Amino acid sequence: MTESREERRLSFIDCSVEQIQTAITTEWCDWKFNRDFWTTILTGEAAPEFRLVGNRTLEFWIRCYNRWQVLGQRLKSKAPGKVDGLELEQILSCPRHRLKDICKLFDHQGWKRLETEGMSGPALGKIKVPVVSLFTAGVLLSQLIAPKDKLRFIFGLADQDDSHTLDEFQFVNFITAFVRGLGSAFGIVNKDSMPSLEVIRELGRRLYDRISVIAAERLKSMSQHDDKTRAMLIQAIKDRQKKLERVTSLDLDEVEGGMPKYGDNVPLRQVLNYKTVEAWCFREFKDPLALPYALAIERFCSRGSGADLYHLKSEEWFLSHTRPVEIPQEELDASRDVKLPDRWQVLFIRDIYELCIEEGSFQLSFSECEYGLKRSLTLDLWELVADAMHKVVDGLGGTPTFLQFLKKAFPGAQPKHLSTFENWCEQYDDLQKRSVEMDLLTEAADIFARKNAMPVLPQDDQVRLEKEFEEMDEDGTGCVPVSTIEQRWGWDTETCRGIMAKWDLTEDGCLDKGDFLRMMCPDGYRLPSMQGEDRDVFGMLLTGSIRYLSDAISNEEDLFAMSDRRTSRSGRKLKPMPFSLLPEIPDSMWNYWNDLFTRLDSDEDDHVGERDLLREGLLSQEVARRLMQIIDPEHPESFTRRGFLTACLKASNMRRAKFECGR
Repeated sequence: MTESREERRLSFIDCSVEQIQTAITTEWCDWKFNRDFWTTILTGEAAPEFRLVGNRTLEFWIRCYNRWQVLGQRLKSKAPGKVDGLELEQILSCPRHRLKDICKLFDHQGWKRLETEGMSGPALGKIKVPVVSLFTAGVLLSQLIAPKDKLRFIFGLADQDDSHTLDEFQFVNFITAFVRGLGSAFGIVNKDSMPSLEVIRELGRRLYDRISVIAAERLKSMSQHDDKTRAMLIQAIKDRQKKLERVTSLDLDEVEGGMPKYGDNVPLRQVLNYKTVEAWCFREFKDPLALPYALAIERFCSRGSGADLYHLKSEEWFLSHTRPVEIPQEELDASRDVKLPDRWQVLFIRDIYELCIEEGSFQLSFSECEYGLKRSLTLDLWELVADAMHKVVDGLGGTPTFLQFLKKAFPGAQPKHLSTFENWCEQYDDLQKRSVEMDLLTEAADIFARKNAMPVLPQDDQVRLEKEFEEMDEDGTGCVPVSTIEQRWGWDTETCRGIMAKWDLTEDGCLDKGDFLRMMCPDGYRLPSMQGEDRDVFGMLLTGSIRYLSDAISNEEDLFAMSDRRTSRSGRKLKPMPFSLLPEIPDSMWNYWNDLFTRLDSDEDDHVGERDLLREGLLSQEVARRLMQIIDPEHPESFTRRGFLTACLKASNMRRAKFECGR
C-alpha cells in the first residue's frame, strides 16, 4: 500500500486510518489491526454489483427477513445460514437476472458456475449465499435506516433466543457478519486484505471480554452512588440472572456454513444487553478498539433527513426467530408516501401560527403574511399554510393549538410525528439560546483579550495603594470597614453601599487588600494577578468553549436550513476527532490543573464560585460570570473539580486515561 493511501484522512470525521491504528495498538500492543481492510471500508466505495440492495429501507429488510424465516418454518436455528439462488430469489423478491451480481460478491465460486452454466434452475440451486452477512451489509450500508435501527436489526440476527442480549458466541457471530458482510459488499472478501474467519472470531472473543470488563467497571462506578441506586442495581442483576438461568447455550458453527445449533442447557451464561453493545458501537465507552466499527456505522448514516428524520420517537421493535416481525409504523408511513415536513417547514408553519395568534385572525392574505413575517414567500409555502388557515376558518371550535394547526397542514401526520415536530421546535429554541450564549462568550473573550493587552500596574503604584490600605487598616485585621472609608474619603452612605456591593466579595461590610486593589486599579491597567499561567488556563477555557459551541451551532443550523441552502457534503465541517484519538494530557499539565483548582477551592467544598475567581484577581467580573455558565453545566453557579477538569480537557482537545468526560 502506498504511503498516501495509508495516511488518507476520512471524509466525514477529523482523523485517518493511520491514527486509528496507532490508538488501537497503543491501547493493546498485540492487536492485529488490518489497515488495508479498514481503509477500504472507511474510504472506498461498495462494489457496483451491490447496488441491487445497497440503499434499501428498513421495511425492505424486515420483509426479506420474514421471508427467510419462512424457509425455516420460523423454528429456532432452522432458517438456513446459506441459501441457494432460488431461495435468494424468494427472499429478495427480485428478478432472477439481477441475482448474478449478489452471487458474484457473496459466492464468487458459485458466480463462476453461473457464468458457465447460465441462470437455470439447476445452476441457481448450487449457489450458497450467506444470508446473515448479506443482511448485515445491506442494513449497514443503507442511508435510509437510522443508526439505532441498524444495530437493533443486526443484533437480532445474532440473538437467536430473542433475549435481547448477546452472549459471547452470539457477539462473535455479530462481529463476523459485520466484517464478512462489508468485505463482500466492497468486493474484497476473496482478496489478501480480507481477514480470515479464524482471525475475525478471535478478535470477536477478545472484544467481547473487553466490553464485559468496561461494562463491569461502569457498573461498579454506578454502584458507588447512594444506597437506593446500589439496591436497584443489585436487584436488576438478580432479575437478569434468574431470567437467564435456563437459556440454552450455542455451539458455534461457522456463520457462513449454517446458523448455530443449540447444545445442552447450562445453568447460567454471561451476556451483554443490546444497550451495552450499542453504547460501545456508538463510541460512548470511548474505547479505541470500537472505532473501526463505530465509524463504519457513522459513515453510511444520513444526516438531517431520511434515516434520522423521526428517530426521536422511534418505536421499540425487535427481530424475532419465532414469529413474523411487524413493520414499524414509521416505515409503513414512508411506504405510503405520507406527506411530512422537514424541520424548516415546521418552523415556518409555527411562524405563521404565531402571526395569526398575534393578529387574532386565521384569514390573513399573502401580502399580510409577507409583511408580518418580514420575508418573501414562495407560492409553494403559501399553498402550504393557506390550506391550513382555510381549514381553521371552515372548521368549528375555538382557536387551535399549534399542533392542531400542524395537523391541518399535514393531515397524514400521526401523534408520534406531531411529537417530533414539537421536539424540533424545542431544539430550535434551544439553538437560539445557545447562539445568544455564544455572543456573550465572544464578548467575554473580547474583554479578556483587551485586559491582556493592558499594561500591568507599575510596582510603585501598587506599593502606594498597598500603603494606603495599611494606613486605613488601623487595627491590622487585614480588612477595612465601610465606616472607615466613609470617614477617610468623605463618601456618603449611598455611594459606599454601591461600592461595597460591587467589591466586597465576602459581603461582611469590609474590604480586604485584594478587594481594595481591584477597586483602586486605574482604568487602562491591570493588576499583576491578571497575568500568568493561572489566567492562561481560563483563557483557554474561553476560546475552547467558543470553538466547541460554534461547531455545534453550525452543525445544528444546517439541519434547520431549507433544503437548497444546506451545506453540501463537501463543504460540511468534519465531525471532531474521536475522543479516544486525542493526545494524552501530560502529567505535568494535569497536575497543574488539579493544583489550580485546589488553590481556588479555599473552603475545600469541591466547588469554586465566581467570588473565588474574583478574590484571586484572575478575572474581571464579566468574564468570571460567563465562565461560571460554561465550565460545569450541572452546577451553573460554581464548578466542581470534575467539571473543571472535564472542561479543560475539552478546551485543550486532550484526554486523560481512566478519566471520562463528555464529547
